[in-house]
Amino acid sequence: MTKRSLISASLLIISLLTSPLVGAASIPILNNNTPDSYIVKKGDTLWDISAVFLEDPWLWPNIWRANPSIDNPHLIYPGDEIRLLIDQGQPYLTLYPSSTGGHAEHINADQSLIPMAAIREFLTKPLLTASDQFQHAATIIGSADNRLMYAHGDSVYVTNNTVMVLNQTYSIYRAGAMLRDPDNGQVLGQQAIHIGQAVVTHSAVPARVTLINTKREVRPGDRLLASPTHSAPDLTIQHADIDLSAQVIALFEALSQVGNYQVVVSNAGRAQGLRAGHIVALQKRGVLKNEQQLPDQSIGSAMIFKAFDELSYLLILDTNRPISVGDLISAG
Repeated sequence: MTKRSLISASLLIISLLTSPLVGAASIPILNNNTPDSYIVKKGDTLWDISAVFLEDPWLWPNIWRANPSIDNPHLIYPGDEIRLLIDQGQPYLTLYPSSTGGHAEHINADQSLIPMAAIREFLTKPLLTASDQFQHAATIIGSADNRLMYAHGDSVYVTNNTVMVLNQTYSIYRAGAMLRDPDNGQVLGQQAIHIGQAVVTHSAVPARVTLINTKREVRPGDRLLASPTHSAPDLTIQHADIDLSAQVIALFEALSQVGNYQVVVSNAGRAQGLRAGHIVALQKRGVLKNEQQLPDQSIGSAMIFKAFDELSYLLILDTNRPISVGDLISAG
């Protein structure tokens, strides 16, 4: 066994002897064949660099805490060297700045902990809604010139049950697929396709709005929902310490399969104990071969970054096979 394998095994044994499962997740385990050093490349993030050394990249503070320089991602630049060292059996990383100087561009701080660019749209637009909320939303009914499609700058009328606020901005959505629980058929929510925005110019009933920032044509029947206030998610990252049995029930921007750093929807949410920051395991369901049920196969992990009552968004973190609707989600 190599020195690095011995360190990893020792850390795992200590964690199992001294902590429950959640505690074990706080012990960083080195990857097999972890290099002694790594040269930072343009486009790297703290997540990318951590994944070179750790099985669980989200534990990067535990292995970089010994070096205050790496607390600030702006201080790491392409060409810098990250070295793996061992102190009293504990692995840590230290930074050796490039001797060439000329630091023009630091590593991508915006994606320092997780790839935020992959989930930003899902944080600012409610692409999942409660079906009742969508059905009762204000609805575009048409324009004075009786056209069937509208675009940026057009004025259209809206049927609304309550007076809308003058000059308020709403987001425009088109109904997508209904999301049902695969086990019992219960409606859990509805996908929504974001089309653009509208500003209220006449607040009576029916209201009149002007279309802005449209990304595709607007049609009668499209709905208006209040534009949400953007807020960063609370991503205290840890393994989900709950009894969880769920599935992938929808994909985004894909017909049949997705991979790393893409988003899927689960049929479990806050009601099942999930919250933003939970790490969950992904499995392919075992197939039936010669009348024998083969075991489920572990294929990677994902992070909950937004949880609704009965649904949640997951970001695929690392998978060795494409993820499809029907794949299993557990807290393992």
